[in-house]
Amino acid sequence: MDIINSYKFSCTLDYTPIMGVQTVIWLNNLLAINIRPCDIFIHIVNDIPKEFLDFLKSKEVNIIKKQVFDCRNGYCNKLVQLDTFSKLEDYEYVFLMDCDTAIVDLEGLDLEVKVYAKIVDFPNPPLIILKTIFDAHQLQVSETLTTFPSNNEQVTDWNNCNGGVYVISKDFLKELKPLWKKYTLWSIDNAELFGKEYDKHADQVGFALAMASLNTKVSHLGIEWNYPTHVNSEKNISPKIVHYHQNYDDEFNLKKIGLSNVDEAIDVINNRLDAKWYDKTCLKKLIMRKPHPRDISRDTLEKAFTQVKRIDLLYRIVDVSRFHFGFYTAHYPRVFEYTWILEQFENKSSSKVLDIGAGVCPVPLCLDDMGMQVTTVDLHPTLRLAKDKESWNEWGFLDYGTLKPSIKSIHKDFTKVKTFKRFDCIYSISVIEHMHQSMRLKMLKKASKLLRQNGELLLTIDIAPDTENIWNYSEGKLVESQEMHGTMSSFRKELIAFGFEIVFETIQRDIYESRTDVWYVKAELKRKRLL
Repeated sequence: MDIINSYKFSCTLDYTPIMGVQTVIWLNNLLAINIRPCDIFIHIVNDIPKEFLDFLKSKEVNIIKKQVFDCRNGYCNKLVQLDTFSKLEDYEYVFLMDCDTAIVDLEGLDLEVKVYAKIVDFPNPPLIILKTIFDAHQLQVSETLTTFPSNNEQVTDWNNCNGGVYVISKDFLKELKPLWKKYTLWSIDNAELFGKEYDKHADQVGFALAMASLNTKVSHLGIEWNYPTHVNSEKNISPKIVHYHQNYDDEFNLKKIGLSNVDEAIDVINNRLDAKWYDKTCLKKLIMRKPHPRDISRDTLEKAFTQVKRIDLLYRIVDVSRFHFGFYTAHYPRVFEYTWILEQFENKSSSKVLDIGAGVCPVPLCLDDMGMQVTTVDLHPTLRLAKDKESWNEWGFLDYGTLKPSIKSIHKDFTKVKTFKRFDCIYSISVIEHMHQSMRLKMLKKASKLLRQNGELLLTIDIAPDTENIWNYSEGKLVESQEMHGTMSSFRKELIAFGFEIVFETIQRDIYESRTDVWYVKAELKRKRLL
């Protein structure tokens, strides 16, 4: 067996338009260095446009449909590949790669030991968190330095490696597989030990724990085998594999970083795709589209990425929205509201969730992807039909079941919904302020009835700028007198009257291109009390 033909190459595609582009770049570079299509594997874990799937199939590579590894953590889908390669025998090593990587060449790679990977770029999770996690399993951290320092820290565990590229031998993969899965699931189950900032590293830490339990150390790859172009670096070496994240332009060319040797490698990657003019044309048809009139502009979205707390959640929700609706709303406060709502549901798989006044919003779709049982309710008279997507905006009734069969959508006044189901959480995004005060009271009464004891009510509410007054307009029309409509203070009293206790609240003011401020409220139902 030729050395190059004894390797397999694999990625996991959790489809979004961005990851679609990345997968084609990844695939194109493998084919450019003469990797056989039969040695290339793409594992698909969600819905994918038929046209794009047909495009991948035309390359005669292995397309494998898999379920997500664990819907509580979307960053762990790399592990679905392990089953595939534990059953194959016709290879010596498999490259488990992120789809945002691109191989320049494999010259100088001499594989002899069990497993290879590059140490993490930064000490994430921090060493103190890693030690707590390792202690829980009576395992020892083997300290080493990360590629770059962060906040004056640069120490991590030897096996805490960047997940962009793992190179694993066939025999060792069979030994590693059950332990990597076991410790990753444990990490997801115990996400509170990581904290919200670091729980996305469950698979990475699961790998480190598995390796420690096997009393094995990974053989570290040099930075040239997993070169991060999104990091400010002075390491001007010649990369063999470029890890570029989302650093590409509208022509799908990787962005240069101003280091001559690195930029030379990027030129090689870009020239390969330019040479495949047919692939590039197909990509533009499949990925690029005529801008929707309601879509957020590129400049505004880039601004949002500098302001939101959870960039990863914003990337996800923008992709989901554009994939299903053709646009992500240009209404700027939603970048904060949507991501805040999603953040509240992390590590709450299978929760029964109800959205009041859903309209046309990507949040129910994202929650479904996260494993929630989602019901939406909206009374709006405008029906949103697939054939009319060009005229869609945030308003209107959308039957989400046409997009995700597991979502139930009810076209009805929420206060008149009849169901025996009791929900773990009810949420509403900028709907409360559009209701008359009398309707708002009925809504709270119904919510208290449909929530289970200690269930959560999540609300974002528009507030008149620099005041405590609840915003008093709906689709440009005055709702009622401000005295009747109420204030933050009066609404707090209404919540208490219906048995709710506010456990978190914050007001966000001076929001870019917004006529209103936004109030975020998280309340728990402590007692049933009907007025």
